[in-house]
Amino acid sequence: MPDVSITVFPAGKTVSCTTGVRLHEVLARMGISLTTPCGGNGTCGKCTVRVAHGHSFDKHNSVTQVHACQYVVREPLIVWLPGESQRLNDVQILTSHPSPDSRDEADVPLTLAHLAADALSHLQQDLSGQVGQYVVAVDIGTTTIVAELLYVETSAANRVKSWGVQSCHNPQAKFGDDVISRIQYASESQEHRERLRKTIVDAVNGLIASLADNSSVSQEQITLVAIAGNTTMQQLFTGLDVQSLGHSPFAPATKYYQPVPAHQYGININPSDMVVLFPVIGGFVGGDIVAGIIATQLCSQNAPSLLIDIGTNGEIVLWRPEGRMLLAAATAAGPAFEGARISQGMIAAQGAIERVVIGDDLHFETIGNQPAVGICGSGLIDLMAELVRIGAIASSGKLLTGDQLPETVPAAIRNRFVMIDNKPVFVIVPQQLARGLAPGWKTDRQIILTQHDIRQVQLAAGAIRAGVMLLLRQAGLEPGDLANVFLAGGFGNYIRRENAQRIGLLPPEIPTERIQFCGNTSLAGAKAVLLSTACYDAMQTIADGAQCIDLSKSPDFSTVFAESMLFPMQNSLLFR
Repeated sequence: MPDVSITVFPAGKTVSCTTGVRLHEVLARMGISLTTPCGGNGTCGKCTVRVAHGHSFDKHNSVTQVHACQYVVREPLIVWLPGESQRLNDVQILTSHPSPDSRDEADVPLTLAHLAADALSHLQQDLSGQVGQYVVAVDIGTTTIVAELLYVETSAANRVKSWGVQSCHNPQAKFGDDVISRIQYASESQEHRERLRKTIVDAVNGLIASLADNSSVSQEQITLVAIAGNTTMQQLFTGLDVQSLGHSPFAPATKYYQPVPAHQYGININPSDMVVLFPVIGGFVGGDIVAGIIATQLCSQNAPSLLIDIGTNGEIVLWRPEGRMLLAAATAAGPAFEGARISQGMIAAQGAIERVVIGDDLHFETIGNQPAVGICGSGLIDLMAELVRIGAIASSGKLLTGDQLPETVPAAIRNRFVMIDNKPVFVIVPQQLARGLAPGWKTDRQIILTQHDIRQVQLAAGAIRAGVMLLLRQAGLEPGDLANVFLAGGFGNYIRRENAQRIGLLPPEIPTERIQFCGNTSLAGAKAVLLSTACYDAMQTIADGAQCIDLSKSPDFSTVFAESMLFPMQNSLLFR
């Protein structure tokens, strides 16, 4: 096939490629990653770009709008990338986490000697002459990867120093923003599976190299790396076949990972030093949740407690001390809280509306105090909770308009309810003139909330609340029995608790003060394992003892899910 040239603005780059390939693949090879929440299926429209045919642009060229994931290159092109199509590189990645300072003072850090005695009898290494060791904790998330370099003194004082934290986007996102898309891609061929494996290994190596360079530490001085991630991410990292995760009963290829020398995974530390991966509980309840259980000390609570990691899959773990019951489940919450399938949704990046308050008018805040370009999950929850509160969204999720609105709705808010294409919408940001990069390209852009957006949030919130309610029923508990609700992950750290309850994301019966934000518990758990042999030993105990519940097989699932999609009544005493 003949080669053609592709020129991309605003990057000003030109590349040659063969005809017959899709445009987003060409851009990816140029290092330009586009937003593809649908996994490149052409359904979300968020990889939209402008193209003109030819080697140069003049008045005779026509500029057309295309989906890069579907557009097949057949001739020379000029491509303009609107800002909203590019995957933003300034996402707020949460790296703060609770310190695992509750370990027994008599405990010791995990060392190669412990691994040799416990799991790798063939490995012998004398650490008697060392006074400390460098170790790295890694959280591999579907969206982001975070790593932290620690120096642990192996003296009686057992002091720990952090030498820095590094984070990046998970570059596998170019093959699909969610785990299902990546499972599908990896299942197509061994080549695809290897491509995903190498992509994630290279990203982890890049973070380790950056941490070492910034700390003037040789990578060969690093003796241990502990990695926690969801089941799919860990299997893709190790190169295991993920096909079984794509269909019922969604069984993982393995629950347990023996520590292995770094060279077996391609991790660039001393080749004979070790990489530890967390065991998993089930197909969609992974090592990151085991790490979260350790970080929050969930199984040390003396009253019923809950751990929830809110993401595309909402993982839920319930602990009931009576009988030492540990129940775990995953819910298909969908990517609405991460901006996908929302008309003007986006990830938590610069310019994303992250907070909304309604008084006499609507007031919002954006990340970085930048001009609003979309709305992220926390802002979406705020907005819908406020509209529910003033009676503009019914408990069924219907967006009310005109005479349907309560008389108490302020005039300025009432004016934001309009009809577009004969469908009701709520205008968050009124029309404003936006200029694209293509010559003469103008659009009237406004940020709106549609009925479809509301339904997507209902589905996501309803799935999580249904999961909570079904686990509570399994344990014979009520929401008010919970003494602690631990919210994990970056997204959970930014939502307002009362608003999450108002839209039913969390059961409204739980006293707000019992809901705690815990940050990146996956990274914290990986740290805890490196700093504590007891935590390392606890990993397998947790994976062995947890019962993974398939919520879809519950006879009450359909009923509970339908009930959970309803918004709690805005006039409830719970919200007065």
